[in-house]
Amino acid sequence: MVKSYNDEYVSSMNNWDFLRNAYFGSGGFSDGGYIEKYDKESQQKYQNRKKNAYYLNYCASVIDTYSAHLFKKPIIRKSENQHYKRFIKDCTGSRKSIDEFMKEAFICAQIFGYSFIVVDKPDTEAKTRLEEVELGALPYSYILPPQSVIDWSVNAKGEFNWVKLVEDAPADPADFLNPKETCAFFRVWTKEKFYLYNDKEELIEEGEHGLGSVPIVLLQNRRGRHGSIVGKSDIQDIAKVNKRLYNLCSELDDLLRSQTFATLTYPALDAKDLSDVELGTDRILTFDPSSSFAPAFIAPSADATKAYETRINALTEEIYRIARLNYQGGASSSGVSLAFKFEKTNQALCDKALNLQQAEYKLARIVCAWQESEFDGEIKYPGDFSLGDIEREIKEAFDALTLGVGEKFNQEYKKNLARKLMPQLPESMRSEIDQDIMDGTSSS
Repeated sequence: MVKSYNDEYVSSMNNWDFLRNAYFGSGGFSDGGYIEKYDKESQQKYQNRKKNAYYLNYCASVIDTYSAHLFKKPIIRKSENQHYKRFIKDCTGSRKSIDEFMKEAFICAQIFGYSFIVVDKPDTEAKTRLEEVELGALPYSYILPPQSVIDWSVNAKGEFNWVKLVEDAPADPADFLNPKETCAFFRVWTKEKFYLYNDKEELIEEGEHGLGSVPIVLLQNRRGRHGSIVGKSDIQDIAKVNKRLYNLCSELDDLLRSQTFATLTYPALDAKDLSDVELGTDRILTFDPSSSFAPAFIAPSADATKAYETRINALTEEIYRIARLNYQGGASSSGVSLAFKFEKTNQALCDKALNLQQAEYKLARIVCAWQESEFDGEIKYPGDFSLGDIEREIKEAFDALTLGVGEKFNQEYKKNLARKLMPQLPESMRSEIDQDIMDGTSSS
């Protein structure tokens, strides 16, 4: 069956939407869908809380800062292979360098635990390599999230025997008024051939590539269980805590609103007696002097607010702990404890760098195989990461979020942080990053 799904795919698919939303601040974090309803809470009040909810996105801060730090040091790439040298300058066909490309693939892997890199080549009538260059018919790569790779088979060495992808295309390419209406195609890559099926499982195209291997590279963030291609996300635990923090902030706002706009109690035999009463700082309310009860305001106890603030601080501290950082509000760590925590962070970054290095070696070999040549070079990622930089940068990002100053502040702060983390970027790239920050912040 073409429409078969791997068991690991099925067991993971419900979690992917949540992780994506946690990173981008989309979905339930954007529309309030993750806000939990109180028992006996009116629908109107619940809708108001959903509308007013705000998301302190620690997940994006962790991933972006760790990623920026990992790619901050230069990556060594040495090769005399002209096909490879051409590829690393433009590995997508849209003038994207290998550094930019691998960083995007790694961010995807950090979010979901793993990502895939496909290396393909346009089919042309070119008779020589020179003609291929002139026609632009060169190997190119693109990134696929786990959602797009629905089934696979691996051998004892962990190499793919075959991989099945799901692709979407406009149902009618000429109908630009309905670009979101798509139909699914299924592409199967084997070690020697590819097959393309439509949604009815009819074979509509096939061909030989003759590479001797499936032209897809697995990039894991952190390795999962033995024998599985599924990796571990960097924000799996943080996202859950962040979701609870999202709810606590909404509930605290609701409490503060209740305390600020307290309820007036007034002695009356019939509520209709007060139907025409208007209250305000420029009005007077009279009451029966013989009454034993004077009008008074009632509001939730301030103890509840303090309890929420304590819990919010505790969850923020928990996020710092999961991210292997020291919480600014907590007690200072001893030198031994600090060194131990950093050793774990440093080792985690070294493991990620090694995964990237191994994936890029495989990528280089496939690129050269498409051109009937062999990769003869060296790829070397950094093997050590300094304590001061990584802790300071992520703490700054976290603390800026905790301030909760507002959207404009967050935008400007992220622009500043991007310049600190990547000082060598050309101005054109900085402008693109600034626009991404503006778009991403406004959407979340």
